[in-house]
Amino acid sequence: MIAPPGQFQSYPAPAPYQPQAPMPYNPSRQAPLPPRLPVPPRPTTAASTPVPRPIVRGVAPEEPPPPPRRPEPLSIPSPETLGVSGTPSPSAPELCNWEATRRRLRDLGATSFQVLEQRRGWSFRMNLPTRQPGQSHRIEAEGRTEAEAVRLALAEAERWVAQQR
Repeated sequence: MIAPPGQFQSYPAPAPYQPQAPMPYNPSRQAPLPPRLPVPPRPTTAASTPVPRPIVRGVAPEEPPPPPRRPEPLSIPSPETLGVSGTPSPSAPELCNWEATRRRLRDLGATSFQVLEQRRGWSFRMNLPTRQPGQSHRIEAEGRTEAEAVRLALAEAERWVAQQR
C-alpha cells in the first residue's frame, strides 16, 4: 500500500495508541508502611524556662601583652680592637706608596719594572740603562710583602746608580 502524499509509512507500521481506563485504588495492593518509632519525651525543668544556648566564638580570648623588656646595654669595641686606629699595628702589612715609587723609578732612569706575587712572597724587578747602548742592568729583590720587595729593589738600584757615577 502506498502512503498518501505528505505522510510517511514505516515498516512495520506502529500500532496506534489506545488509552486505557484508570485503575481503581486498591489498598490491599499497596506496600505496608514501616512501624512508627516511639518519640522520647521532652525533658522538663522545674520552672519550664528555656535553657540559654551557649555562645560559641571562633576566636581565642585575647592575652595581655608581655611586660616591656629593658634593652641590654651595648658594648662597642674600641677602634684599636678592630684594627682601625691611626697607628698601624705591628702585625699589619706595610702598604706600598706607588706614587712615590714611580717618582723614584723615574729619577733612577728605570726603563721597565715588574711586580710578581709568588708562593712565598713578592718579587720586584726593574731594568736600568747602562753606558753601553742596547744593554740594561737588571735588579731583582724578593720580600714577604709587596712593599718590602719594592723597598729592597729601590735600595739596590740606588747603590748601583751611585757606583756608576
